[in-house]
Amino acid sequence: MMLRTTVLLVFLFPAALAAQLPKTGDVWLFDYKYTLLSRGYAYAIGAGSNISQNAGYDNQPAFAPSGQYLLYSSDRGDGQTDIYRYDIHEAKTEVFSSQKNTSEYSPTFVPGNKYVSTVTVEKDSAQRLWLYHKETKTKEVVLPKKFGVGYHAWFDERTVFLFLLTEPFTLVMGDIKTGQVKTVADSIGRSMSAYKTNSYPTMLFTVQQSDSSFVIKAANAAGLIDPRFTPIPCLKGSQDFAIDKEGNILMAKGSKIYSWKVGKSTSWEEAMDLTFSGVKNITRLAFDKQGKRLAVVDNKPE
Repeated sequence: MMLRTTVLLVFLFPAALAAQLPKTGDVWLFDYKYTLLSRGYAYAIGAGSNISQNAGYDNQPAFAPSGQYLLYSSDRGDGQTDIYRYDIHEAKTEVFSSQKNTSEYSPTFVPGNKYVSTVTVEKDSAQRLWLYHKETKTKEVVLPKKFGVGYHAWFDERTVFLFLLTEPFTLVMGDIKTGQVKTVADSIGRSMSAYKTNSYPTMLFTVQQSDSSFVIKAANAAGLIDPRFTPIPCLKGSQDFAIDKEGNILMAKGSKIYSWKVGKSTSWEEAMDLTFSGVKNITRLAFDKQGKRLAVVDNKPE
């Protein structure tokens, strides 16, 4: 697949070093490559294809650790959202997880690669976090007392951060072994992702400011706001971000994707323009661990 390349020449000096779901959306898959150059860096993007091919809701793509397939949530016309699996090499789509009278969202691979977690809307409308064992196919609820879960992200095999549908929205950190839960922040946005460097791991998440804008902050392993991380202002009108293999933070606005290098950037730099593919309104982004592919969600006009 031919790649389109954007080269950003960046001269680095030491001193410069909401929870509503759209009714429609498409999941697109692109070949992707990031290259560090002697005097900057380059992003390359392939032609791309719409892998969901569905008139209804398709959202929240997540790559398997192997990079061989991805999962996403999809409503195929019956009003119920199930988890679908897309095999990248075979270009084949099939149901991954489905429960009668129950909708599942936000498929996420749990560290350790034994489980996939989902936010599950149960028959009584309670929204809890469930684990799906990939081998035994068994399902179980974790942290059952936390029933207003909107989104989630894993810090490690037993520690998960939850977006709770409170007023205002609250971020909590839960230990699925002990059941202990700790409040981290409030007035948060829906996007969060583990960010691990050689020195220390953090959980990045968005927070809404008094002027309604969003910034990205970090929480450490103790569930405290990390003072070493300088908050990053989100692009105006955007709050979904993702982190690629190299630790670059990427966020979209319209058909364009912008990058931020932690500890180096002072503003968002345009990395890729997906206008050529027909994608117009990117929200969610996801990268595989191999640094080879990018999935985006294009929200269609309603």
